Amino acid sequence: MKLTKQRIFEIIQIGERGDAMSRGFDYILSAVILINIAVLFVASFPLAPEILATLRVIELVTILFFCVEYALRIWTADCLFPEKSRTKAVLRFLVSFDGIVDLLTILPFFFLSGAVVFRMLRVVRIFHLFRINSRYDSFNVIVDVLKETMNQIISSVFIILTLMLASSLTIYNVEHEVQPEVFSNAFSGLWWSVSAIFTVGYGDVVPLTVVGRFFGVVITFLGVGVVAIPTGIISAGFVEHYTRMQRQKDAELFDEKSREAGQYRRQLYEMLAARAQELATHAHAGQTDLAGVPYVEHLRSVAAMCRTPQEETVAWLHDIVEDTETSLMDLVNDGFPTEVVEAVRLLTKPKEMRETKVDARAAYGKYLKPIKDNDLARAVKIADLTHNSDLTRLPEITDEDWERYRIYQDSLRYLTGITDKTQDMV
Repeated sequence: MKLTKQRIFEIIQIGERGDAMSRGFDYILSAVILINIAVLFVASFPLAPEILATLRVIELVTILFFCVEYALRIWTADCLFPEKSRTKAVLRFLVSFDGIVDLLTILPFFFLSGAVVFRMLRVVRIFHLFRINSRYDSFNVIVDVLKETMNQIISSVFIILTLMLASSLTIYNVEHEVQPEVFSNAFSGLWWSVSAIFTVGYGDVVPLTVVGRFFGVVITFLGVGVVAIPTGIISAGFVEHYTRMQRQKDAELFDEKSREAGQYRRQLYEMLAARAQELATHAHAGQTDLAGVPYVEHLRSVAAMCRTPQEETVAWLHDIVEDTETSLMDLVNDGFPTEVVEAVRLLTKPKEMRETKVDARAAYGKYLKPIKDNDLARAVKIADLTHNSDLTRLPEITDEDWERYRIYQDSLRYLTGITDKTQDMV
């Protein structure tokens, strides 16, 4: 397989679960990071020169690995920032968090061997491990929660600072006369207030008076409650964040299942539409419309106007009970679902309407009412009326044709919502 720049970029980025090469690189990088950090710690012990030399070689190998990775990330920076030019993409990576950490991982080994603080910056690479087992960056979860709860955290920090200043001022007034060298001014009690509020209690600065000790106990108890405030805020933020993530995941899963169900339903109705066409063609064989054209062509035209396989199925069957020997029970026995059979039932004109030569307006309006309330039947009836209103199909237009045409137009206005009154058809 040819390794293009884009493919190399995909490999060195955090890998998708289905990308074996990228996931493998992630695991190798994690192992190298851990080895590099382990060498830093082990080298801090007094060891034999031979062992130190071996550790130096191991550290050199890991640093060379980091150098190659850093060079590849610079080379593929335009893939990371495709909206920027090549130069701007490289600069954008160099000043990014990952770019700075990668650079600080490499430079101390070659140029700052004596600066332990800089060399220990390699520990920052441990952040990469958060993203090995999941596409979602665990480190970013912490950042997101802190951003979401920032206002509450600032408020709690303000309360802590207020308590620190108040306790420092109070302990100064209580203990200054007894320990003037320890509590020389109001700010000198800050160290004691911090140790009391956060309950670390180093013991280097302690109150000697009874009032001071009582106040110290009170501050310690208050400190426990005050420190618990930001802890509770952050904990609640994590719960809310993960709940939102789970809901989003459930919603995506539901959407996926819904799409699958929708695709299955569509495929099912496509087969039912083909079955309905076959059944209607056989049942209406030999029948013609008012223009003398085989009646199945009218059904074909109505079906062509429909938007969904469900509507097409009903379109092929909408006259089968009315004009043939087929019954609704025959459709049920043939496997057509209830919604199709119900739509066909609504579209089938009552017997008294079929026996008249021209449909009476009042009877036709009564016939349309339940059709309008059924989405499937209404859509097919609109297509049926639209095709029947095309008088150009007829070789000769009679007065009965014009009367039928006016009824059809009034019916279309009613079904499409232009008018809400079936009385308008009377």
